[in-house]
Amino acid sequence: MSILKNRVIAVVAGTAVLGFATTTGAVAAKAITGADIKNFSITSADLASGSVTSAKIQNGTISATDLNADLKAKVNASAKNGTDGVDGKDGKDGAALADSFAGGGTIVDLGGSFKTRKTEVGTINLPEAGTYMINAFGFFDTVAADSVRTDGTHLQLAVRGPVSEADAFGQDFGTCFTSAFPAGDREATCQSVRVITVTEATELTVIGFGYNDDQSSTGSGSFTVTADVSAIKVG
Repeated sequence: MSILKNRVIAVVAGTAVLGFATTTGAVAAKAITGADIKNFSITSADLASGSVTSAKIQNGTISATDLNADLKAKVNASAKNGTDGVDGKDGKDGAALADSFAGGGTIVDLGGSFKTRKTEVGTINLPEAGTYMINAFGFFDTVAADSVRTDGTHLQLAVRGPVSEADAFGQDFGTCFTSAFPAGDREATCQSVRVITVTEATELTVIGFGYNDDQSSTGSGSFTVTADVSAIKVG
């Protein structure tokens, strides 16, 4: 082989080596990005021990589901109850039944003066000063279907306070009337609800009474009243 031919071969070989080196350098200079890695192809086996530190984890991306059972147990064991908060203010006392009455009797008189002809059927007691709700329900019936009476009888249930020289009828703590009592063997009802305040312990009287449209006393003793009265302390 001639000297000239040997030189040509050497130049060609050198050029090929130079081209390979240049290409390799270009690949090394270009960084590998996430686009060059197939999703989910990197596993823990591909990572060097200790290579992932807290600085490489975005804050707030680790949740309780990412922790193993042992770590969760340690976290829970280290947790402690906080300091007790300040007690709140005491609430107001709830409503309480102070007293009640259930009973009745025959309404002896109709018409005339309430003060002298009313029929007292029971009492309830307000045990102390305060505000009370007085609920009074009256059920009225005839003594017999053929009891003597007249049309236009209005029966009354009343709850009154103590009688005094200043108030001969007693303070009204609840009053209700029926409409005109129906003919025949029928019944009627009425109800009163009042909220009142007393300054001391007070006894209330439950009363049955009634009036006729014609102002007569016809029907006296012909009607009964059954009263259900309660006093609930609300303040």
